[in-house]
Amino acid sequence: MIVDKFSDLSALLQEGLKFHQSGRLEEARACYQRILAVDSKHFDALQLSAVLEKQLGRHEVALKLFDQALSISKSNAAVFYN
Repeated sequence: MIVDKFSDLSALLQEGLKFHQSGRLEEARACYQRILAVDSKHFDALQLSAVLEKQLGRHEVALKLFDQALSISKSNAAVFYN
């Protein structure tokens, strides 16, 4: 599935979130990466990618993604918590 419209990003995010919640982390990661390939400042995809990378033990990657998310929304409590 190639994402070429921003309206498709919401559906792709929901798909990624379902994968993420069911423990299918690599499939979730692929969804988030596809969103970020279209919109590199997509807050939700950045934050969820960061959480996923943290779960996988890739802490440096997670920190980088959390920093990118914080640069978009400095007041988001969930990002600060993570």
